[in-house]
Amino acid sequence: MRGTKETIAASQIAQNAGATTISLYVEKSALLDYSDYQIKYESLALDESRIERVNSSIGLCIAMNVLNEVEGYDNYAAAMAAFADLDSIYRRAVEYTTPLAKKWAELNKKQKIIYVIASGPAYGAAYIFSICNLEEMLQLNSPTIHSYEYFNGPFEVTDKGKSIFQLLATGKTRPEDERALRFEQRFAGEKLYVLDGKEIGLDDLPEEIAPYFNHSIFSSILNNVYMRELSYTTHESYLTRRYMWKEEYK
Repeated sequence: MRGTKETIAASQIAQNAGATTISLYVEKSALLDYSDYQIKYESLALDESRIERVNSSIGLCIAMNVLNEVEGYDNYAAAMAAFADLDSIYRRAVEYTTPLAKKWAELNKKQKIIYVIASGPAYGAAYIFSICNLEEMLQLNSPTIHSYEYFNGPFEVTDKGKSIFQLLATGKTRPEDERALRFEQRFAGEKLYVLDGKEIGLDDLPEEIAPYFNHSIFSSILNNVYMRELSYTTHESYLTRRYMWKEEYK
């Protein structure tokens, strides 16, 4: 958002090595001194931000354009058109999930560990939900488990007392999410929660491009609806930090 010592150094090294560098930023910093192109994005955490203008969406758009220029992309036109629909999909998803998130938050307000499980195009959103939303912002323990790896050990801790948050992605890896969910439904309890990409609008996009937009929708909903509702229910401000911006970590 505002450049770090590490990202600034990395950009300088890359530029000096002859790479083309692109900076996505919210606030100006020295990062821009080592960037051939600068793109200001809108923060995901602000309600007024449009989802096609947040960093993950812009990054995806850049990737699709580079792909199309280098070797062609058959679904390029459909993908570019989808960016115009993202914000309306997100707004409908917020309305749909808010009452569900309130119930989930009330059920989990005393939980100290929340397992988050996902795969494929939704895994990045699951990981961010664990390490940024639950651990960083709310100081809760939250292992992220890949649906493919669930049966390599993590399923052994599944029981009726555990809080499990399962994402169902759209796309090729969905059967693995559904496989994990079937087991969870047998052995988990009332704190098993499912957030299905098909229910939050990803099915409104053409099937051939919808998987690429999983992250933009899932991550936005998890941060702005589920994390916030848990914060409100526990009366723990999501702006609280123990170490960040307070302690040195060199």
